[in-house]
Amino acid sequence: MSHLPTVHRFDDTTEAYDATQCRDDIRDGDVLVIEREGVVGFLVSAWPVAVTALHGEFHGLTKPAQEYRGGRYVEAAEHAEQIARDLGFPLRADVPDPAAGEPAQTV
Repeated sequence: MSHLPTVHRFDDTTEAYDATQCRDDIRDGDVLVIEREGVVGFLVSAWPVAVTALHGEFHGLTKPAQEYRGGRYVEAAEHAEQIARDLGFPLRADVPDPAAGEPAQTV
């Protein structure tokens, strides 16, 4: 049975990035939220990546998050995207808005 990834909130992306490198409670696939910067992402091994248009100190993805690493992070990506939508943050250009019924575009 799967469960939603743990969500961690930070003041800025620098703090979040640093925390992913040294805190044992932040695990692969956990969601990272930085409201002040308009950034939401998730942890891929030791690398925080953003699903939002803004990414601050996080890495950007080169393909849709659901396709990243063979779909290993689908649950994390979808949870991060939903949090970003709920907060009103724009997502990367390749992420479709289900409410708009638009297909995904590859960047």
